[in-house]
Amino acid sequence: MTTNNTTKGLRRRESVGLFFSNANIQPEEAFSVLFSTLEVKQEEVTGIQFIKPNRAIVKFTQAEPYKFFVNKFGGKVVTIPKSYSGGTLKVINFSWGTVSVTVKDAPFEMSNELIVSALKRYGKVVGVKRDVHQSSQAEGIQSGTRRVQMEVRYKLPSFLVVAGHTLTVLTANDADSQWNVTTRYSGMRQCGKTSVFYDQPTITSQKTNVLSHKDD
Repeated sequence: MTTNNTTKGLRRRESVGLFFSNANIQPEEAFSVLFSTLEVKQEEVTGIQFIKPNRAIVKFTQAEPYKFFVNKFGGKVVTIPKSYSGGTLKVINFSWGTVSVTVKDAPFEMSNELIVSALKRYGKVVGVKRDVHQSSQAEGIQSGTRRVQMEVRYKLPSFLVVAGHTLTVLTANDADSQWNVTTRYSGMRQCGKTSVFYDQPTITSQKTNVLSHKDD
């Protein structure tokens, strides 16, 4: 019997990770956050797997509700009502080959198309949108951050130089590693830097001047 050593490990599809800051959150409270605070319908969920009391993986039944959820909450920190344990929740995308990429420091005048062009050499860009402030005083006003969904094929750099501006690139999960309960968790990390949410895995630093586009 021969074994194919090149076979890739099993990866999750239509799945997200929920990281609760409250280490003592109860399953019933986690369910309330998922179905009430995050407004997920029970019929949209196939399974909920608790890796630790405050860390769970949610598997969606279909791609459509999964994509809607990731577009709305992926890579974001959500405040949990005190009635459901309080604290915060981090949503991480664990779907096959899909990465939530945050691009910061881009001028407001820089088009999404320029940023997409800079990222295309690292994989397929599925979608991009401009982030807005959630505060009631500035609700709907752009923050300057761009949210990008990608199918990553090559390691992303920490920085991109586009049209003479250095942009910071952060990812919500590492496309080259799966969420393994026996190893470290993959949180919001700056490519080439350490994690800024929960864990601090060691990643090789990479700073690359990638593209220099002229403004439209």
